[in-house]
Amino acid sequence: ITLILKKALTKSKLKIKDIDLIAATQGPGLISSLFVGINTANTLAYIYNKPLIGVNHLIGHIYSAQIEYDLKFPSLVLLISGGHTELIFMSNHFELKTVGSTLDDAVGEVYDKIARHLNLNYPGGPIIEKKADKGQDIFNFTRPYLKNKNLNFNFSGLKSQIINFISQKPKNFISKNINNICASFQESISDVLIEKIKRAIEKFSIKQLIIVGGVA
Repeated sequence: ITLILKKALTKSKLKIKDIDLIAATQGPGLISSLFVGINTANTLAYIYNKPLIGVNHLIGHIYSAQIEYDLKFPSLVLLISGGHTELIFMSNHFELKTVGSTLDDAVGEVYDKIARHLNLNYPGGPIIEKKADKGQDIFNFTRPYLKNKNLNFNFSGLKSQIINFISQKPKNFISKNINNICASFQESISDVLIEKIKRAIEKFSIKQLIIVGGVA
């Protein structure tokens, strides 16, 4: 993490003395990751006598969009990460309402589990994406939870379908078709996300769509 901090300061052409305050993610998230960030932030704040604030992980994702663009309200946010898949209506700064969320696995979790069954490395998302670019959607996996007209997500059925598909096919078939499997899986996920976004846009009058998170 110290290497990342050094790179961030170098890229921004700032020194630690130029920083007004230090922020660290206080949750939600994995305890081990939160521990590293909070300990590092506490140390820096103490050494350099800077104020320290805790930041909500999910709100941090949303406001990361401001690095490139000004936020316009009302906005619709699709937050997709390893642990979260949510549609959030944002009427103003810090005025957020979750209007749709996953009922089981987050998108990032499904990517990692499918990657593991395909004997691909962790994290699964970048690898599946690269292989999907070389394949085609020829297996037409299910588009889950679209018959239900609400804005929630449910990916456990898709995950089970693909895991069963992989386990029932010979290894040479999987090896030969791995790009197409990845493409078919990713197309299914994309179709669901796009359809839910369309429904949310029809329901809420918005000026901006924001897509953030580690899977975005």
